[in-house]
Amino acid sequence: MICKLCCCDKKPVKSHIIPETFFIELNTSGESSKLISSDPTKYPKKSPIGPYDERILCNDCERKFDACDDYGIRFIRGLSNNSNYIVLDGSIQGIRETDFDYKKLKIFFLSVLLRASWSSHDFYSHVSLGVKHEKQLVDLFYRDFSFGLNDYSVMVFKFDSPPKDIAMLGPRRKRIDGINCYSFYFGGFHILIKVCNQNFPKEILPFLLSPERELIIPYSRYKGSKFYDLLASVAISQKTKVFS
Repeated sequence: MICKLCCCDKKPVKSHIIPETFFIELNTSGESSKLISSDPTKYPKKSPIGPYDERILCNDCERKFDACDDYGIRFIRGLSNNSNYIVLDGSIQGIRETDFDYKKLKIFFLSVLLRASWSSHDFYSHVSLGVKHEKQLVDLFYRDFSFGLNDYSVMVFKFDSPPKDIAMLGPRRKRIDGINCYSFYFGGFHILIKVCNQNFPKEILPFLLSPERELIIPYSRYKGSKFYDLLASVAISQKTKVFS
């Protein structure tokens, strides 16, 4: 196999894209988590440790992702226990996070995006970056990190329900005001990553992951949201349970 990162012909290993811990944490009812596809012809599959791909990385390159995955896991878990809430009219509207490493956190999110694009697993079938973007993201691991605020901009939203109650759906491509993005859902969070040269309007800037200021993480409604409605339609079409 030709490794996607080093481009050498080496023996492949099992590679997770979204860290498996976020899938394992869903198994609180004694029943294995299921992979849910928006394709009604593809039925849910039990996957206690989440999807992995055995055709993208060699062992040496898989290890290169360990540090950024570990940091991302710690960050997401820390947010779930965050007490620095933004409160308006007695209601929690979001989280204000000041203690984070911009470089490490952005590399984590972009490495998930890159691996999802490489993967041929059905769960990641809607992620396809193309050669140009993949090459730019590969440079994260071989050159000095130089991505700023508007380079693959990242926004983080927290759902207002516990992570264990939120089904996980594969990442999706979206256009927001003409801007191409990918949405990922894990750990009770919605991660939005921009993948085009057009920048978000200035009103959005305070909510982007930035090397110069705190990160504002708005709360996102889960029940009644478009995401929830999509999961409901999947549940109906596949005659399965995707909610707690």
